[in-house]
Amino acid sequence: MPHHPHQRSIVAQLSDTINRAEALYASVCFWSIGPDFFAADLVALIATPGSFCIADIHSPTNVDKINSFYQQGASRFFLFFKELHPKLRPDAFIERHLMHTKMLLFDLPDGKAELWVGSHNFTRQALTGVNREASLVIPCHQNDVLYSKTLAYLHSILVDKDCHPFNPELLDTYKKLQGLPEEEIETGVMLLPIAWNSSDWGTPATLAQQLILLVGHHPDERRQFVSIGDNTLLTIRTHDLATGRVQYFSATLFGTNEIDPNDPGSYRITLSERHLAVRQDTQLPFVAPREETHDQDTLRQFRYWVTLRILDELPADLKFVKNTKPVEATWEADTATTDFLKEVGMREEERYSAAQARLPAAREIADIPDRESRVSLWLKLARQRRFRPEPPEPTAHYADFKGSQHLTLPPALTSLDQQFQPDNLAALRQDYEAPLRAAYYQAISHQLQATSKPILQVRKLLEKYRLL
Repeated sequence: MPHHPHQRSIVAQLSDTINRAEALYASVCFWSIGPDFFAADLVALIATPGSFCIADIHSPTNVDKINSFYQQGASRFFLFFKELHPKLRPDAFIERHLMHTKMLLFDLPDGKAELWVGSHNFTRQALTGVNREASLVIPCHQNDVLYSKTLAYLHSILVDKDCHPFNPELLDTYKKLQGLPEEEIETGVMLLPIAWNSSDWGTPATLAQQLILLVGHHPDERRQFVSIGDNTLLTIRTHDLATGRVQYFSATLFGTNEIDPNDPGSYRITLSERHLAVRQDTQLPFVAPREETHDQDTLRQFRYWVTLRILDELPADLKFVKNTKPVEATWEADTATTDFLKEVGMREEERYSAAQARLPAAREIADIPDRESRVSLWLKLARQRRFRPEPPEPTAHYADFKGSQHLTLPPALTSLDQQFQPDNLAALRQDYEAPLRAAYYQAISHQLQATSKPILQVRKLLEKYRLL
């Protein structure tokens, strides 16, 4: 219970127990606090072998906060996926979720334990005393019947078919199941590989803080840039034809447009001075130094242009996983649970109904000539509006994950790194860089004959990844 009716925070008492605890087994309806909420080290406690925490997937559970725990080592988090449809009962202001337990079981030194059970969720609103909450704290021992029954019940939730281990790779999927708007769903990082030759760029040879005009022949490629914005970051992965070195840079998109060779307005454009990057067929875009200028006749040969600002160099040890196929998760009908709802009588609850008698719509009142009749009907309608229409009978739903797969290091990047091995650079410069210079750049010192070695290729211009 709160120590005082007007000082209802339980943070200090809970922190004390966390400091003393050796393990935690927990199931709460909602979890929206981060690792820094408690002064005590809750992360280390949840990371203890055998510990676990279960939360319901529905809002206000914050999966980003749970991910913060996960990234710091507290990986024993689980999410529970079950709900009734319609999600909001028209006849009552309650959410229709089916995991409502708030129960914490702490292992303490010397075989002691502490059971917290009550109304508190792990939300700032509940724990700091903003809400009117109450929970019982029951001291016990680990050999007590109460302890063993509580632990067995918590484990029964853990092994339920609708309880799934938290997976940081499914953050977007979790948010879609929660019904969050698209702008609150992160969409990862778009990775654009490009080639350059650092020996042509003087000192210091770097692409950082450079403005790039990327041009290509396939309009569909330009549309890949549309999703880059506030929720999708752009990373440039550079491959040096002189040294084979791979670097990462942050970047931003400044503008893009299609080029129509029959429409001079699409290519006779005035752009500030910038480096030209040519995307030829399936090859990487090759960026030439600014001395190799471009003109409007050059642009006319292509079908789109994109302006990119390369920003700062990123750490060399960045690791990405390919988001090859986003996991599809939908709420699917659960017939067994729906039958159970009928068995316990939830599908036959009495409800007020405004559909028992057909009453005129409010706009039809104006057509009644008699004033008293209009007033009487209006009052009758107003009273009737106190009662909500009869809702559909509730049905249970579970989360069905389709296409879930373990993400591995992207093979496209592995292939690029293999092709940029030192013993292959001379052939790449001859087969790859020289033909681009001959076809599209003005300053051409010499032209080399192509050999039979394969030209550097990628399947798509842009690939979507998640940063580890």
